Amino acid sequence: ELAWATLQQVEVNKCSVFVVHAFSNGGCFLWEQIRNILMLSSNYDNSTSSIKDKQGSQSSSLKDDIFRLKQKLVGVVFDSCPC
Repeated sequence: ELAWATLQQVEVNKCSVFVVHAFSNGGCFLWEQIRNILMLSSNYDNSTSSIKDKQGSQSSSLKDDIFRLKQKLVGVVFDSCPC
């Protein structure tokens, strides 16, 4: 939920770009979840161009939102994160 809330704040605050600065284990875990969400934009059926959620329904606006967020990410900083 924190990863979704973080990305939602990027949209709500109309950030043109954003950087993830991950501190220690917790930051790395959060980055992993954010990365998983951002990777959803490439997980769509080419014939419908929309993401399929767990129930099988489609949401092209979610795909578009995630794609837009992915384009805004300009960097990731790892600070004291595990290897």
